[in-house]
Amino acid sequence: MYRLLRAAAAMGVVRYDSETERFSSTELLQVLHPESPHTLKHFAQASSGPAFWKTVLFLPETVARGHNFVTAALGGELFAYFAQHQDGALLFSTGMAEISKPAIEEAVAAIEVGDARVAVDVGGGTGAFLCGVLHRHPQLTGVVLDLPTSYPGPPRRLPGKA
Repeated sequence: MYRLLRAAAAMGVVRYDSETERFSSTELLQVLHPESPHTLKHFAQASSGPAFWKTVLFLPETVARGHNFVTAALGGELFAYFAQHQDGALLFSTGMAEISKPAIEEAVAAIEVGDARVAVDVGGGTGAFLCGVLHRHPQLTGVVLDLPTSYPGPPRRLPGKA
């Protein structure tokens, strides 16, 4: 653990105090805090999970041969894998919402809804994009349509009229 923390200190992720021989967090580390407005906690957790690292091991072959090796890596397509690994699916969906937040904010600001009454987000996962739309356009009602494996658990109501 000490070597890992020293490497993190060399990258500026943590601070090392040689007098106390203790480590402390820096601004860079704050993106892993769940309360940070720009958190990437779940994305970092998902990135260290099998759905990411097993497929990355095939990256050189994917590039060299032009073939998708997800099935070879996971034993099936990605969302079939997530159907069997719901914890991973939840981390993936939440992580994708986190990493998409800046793009969502810009896209929502550019959308003109006119006299529309309903916004439908097809493939919307956690509903993060739709939440942004509804926050900016509270007169709308929203619906997220996605595979059941994209956000495991019971259907949920989003804040507002979604």
